[in-house]
Amino acid sequence: MEETIGQFAKRVGTTVRTLRYYDSIRLLQPEKRNTRGQKIYTHEEWEKYQQILVCKHLGMSLEETKNLLGDLRVSPQAMLQLQKHLLEQKRNEIDEVLKTIERTEHIYQAEENQTEEIDDFLFVMLDAFRREQSQINVLKEYMSKDYYEAFLGDYEDPVVQKKADLEVARFYKGMKVALKHGLDASSTEVQRLVKDLISLIPNDALATEIIKQGDSFIIDHQALFAMPFPQELDGYIQSAISIYYKAEGIDLNGS
Repeated sequence: MEETIGQFAKRVGTTVRTLRYYDSIRLLQPEKRNTRGQKIYTHEEWEKYQQILVCKHLGMSLEETKNLLGDLRVSPQAMLQLQKHLLEQKRNEIDEVLKTIERTEHIYQAEENQTEEIDDFLFVMLDAFRREQSQINVLKEYMSKDYYEAFLGDYEDPVVQKKADLEVARFYKGMKVALKHGLDASSTEVQRLVKDLISLIPNDALATEIIKQGDSFIIDHQALFAMPFPQELDGYIQSAISIYYKAEGIDLNGS
């Protein structure tokens, strides 16, 4: 079989433009030429094109396909194992995104959350969900298994997570309304909101130890655990939390 680019494109069901692009990136480069100097596609190019289609079906990018087909040391079996691993990673990422959307939908489904305040909270929660698994991994690395289980309890249970999500949304909405109405951070209403939030942590005594003794941990991972609240609201929340812990005999500033 010896065909020009147009003939070969018709045979394999693609376009001349696609074949020229594959040639330009050195993915599929015909070596033979006819008497007119035109590149000729042979059975060898046909076989390689079928391999490219297989790699595409497996979800590989063109760059991944090029590297794979150009590495004679990689066996077909190794190729399948590699791609299986990559697809599993992608599936896990998709599962995480779907879980994030479902948790956000659950917050909106609560009748009390059909408000403008929760609309503003949407991207705060989405960002928090995005970073959550990284936060959990860091805590697991920092703590012993027993310490972690005592600290976070059953938080990785989806039912527990959704319940906590609603409470955090309630806290955000309540704090935003309180700030809007000019309530002092030390007011009874605001301190009740803070107390309810703190109560979400299964073991408050252990949480307190983290705050008192984990200075290096908090500093090292500050960006990971910081909530992206609007600046004014963030200052208001931090002030209210400091007042709460101070009343409990804990100075977050270490003074």
